[in-house]
Amino acid sequence: MNPQEQLRDMKRGLVAAGKESPKFMAAFNRLDGTAYADGALSRKHKELMAVAISVATRCSYCIAYHVEHCYELGATRDEILEAAQMGVVFGGSPALAYMGGVLIPALDEFED
Repeated sequence: MNPQEQLRDMKRGLVAAGKESPKFMAAFNRLDGTAYADGALSRKHKELMAVAISVATRCSYCIAYHVEHCYELGATRDEILEAAQMGVVFGGSPALAYMGGVLIPALDEFED
């Protein structure tokens, strides 16, 4: 599945989850919004951290989501790759497989 399809599937699933568990999803969305708000760290830097965590935890949906947001916030391909490399350092060789098999295609898909 390509990164665009993954995002569409994930978003459809989250809409369904919101209908099934509206209180939970509302609470999560507040937490997410608070965590990603600009503060001592910019939203861009927080998204780069999310890329690293997504690679380390081998979440292909998360990788596609955060790569797209990194680009929207002005991150460069090199910045995203360096963040992903930190995820590999923490996630080991399984994370490296996700960097090559999921992150690189997502970079190609979302880069202008």
